[in-house]
Amino acid sequence: MASGYQPQTKTKMVLSYHNIAEERGFYTLSEAQFEEQLHYLKGRYDVVSVPEYVDHIYRYGKSREGSVVITFDDGFKSYAEIALPLLDKMKMPSALFVCTGYLGRSNEWNEEQYRSPIMDEQQLKEVARNELVTIGAHTVYHPELARLQRTVIQFELGESKAYLENLLGRRIDYVAYPYGQMHLHVNQKVLSVARSLEYRGAFSTNYDITNSRKSLYKMNRVDIAAEDDLNEFILKLQPANHYYEEQRKRNRRSFRQTLRVFGHVAMVDCLEGMLPVIETSSSIDPAF
Repeated sequence: MASGYQPQTKTKMVLSYHNIAEERGFYTLSEAQFEEQLHYLKGRYDVVSVPEYVDHIYRYGKSREGSVVITFDDGFKSYAEIALPLLDKMKMPSALFVCTGYLGRSNEWNEEQYRSPIMDEQQLKEVARNELVTIGAHTVYHPELARLQRTVIQFELGESKAYLENLLGRRIDYVAYPYGQMHLHVNQKVLSVARSLEYRGAFSTNYDITNSRKSLYKMNRVDIAAEDDLNEFILKLQPANHYYEEQRKRNRRSFRQTLRVFGHVAMVDCLEGMLPVIETSSSIDPAF
């Protein structure tokens, strides 16, 4: 077990992943990183499916303490070839949110050097037959939904849902918004369309470890980044205020060290009062 932070029983979070490969890279964890994280979760937290997580919110008004949900966005082949075998070995459920317009292609919304193959229809059908997998929508073409007119939002959220339902022969009840930051990429118009299309729940990328009935169409998730070692992963499993406090401590140490390196020792204490402003402006930027 890694040193430092201990698991919190109040954790009830949704984890957000994108891509897995032999080597870590752009929004991509290494296979070894991912496996280490799964080993840490096993036995410490109750890893539940998206339907189980959302059902508990509908029934009790909030997510269940001690629960963790594992989600993957975009539909990369690495989910089927690397992530899912590891999840199966540990009997852990997960959800895959798919961009239907890019099946059999790649993440063409990113620059070419950051692209990876996305599974095709046949591979997606095989993945969907796994009882531990929940398939959800991630729009058709991965747009910033808040920038679009309502009719285009309806197409992106509705067509991806209908396409997957036709392909897989089952209801698609959940969607993850691309990019996903509330007020920047997702607004009330987007939430309204998701409700009107009868999704049971929708996921944002806003950082927090809990959700409630009020957040069912903008559920928080915790992004797991390529640079997260096990200690950072464990820290992200803590309540949000604890995580941000640790970030503030890091900023403070870094700030003081920088001043000392450049010979400004006398300025350290007088500039300490500026830290709240500096820390506020250096908020965490989640992976999309």
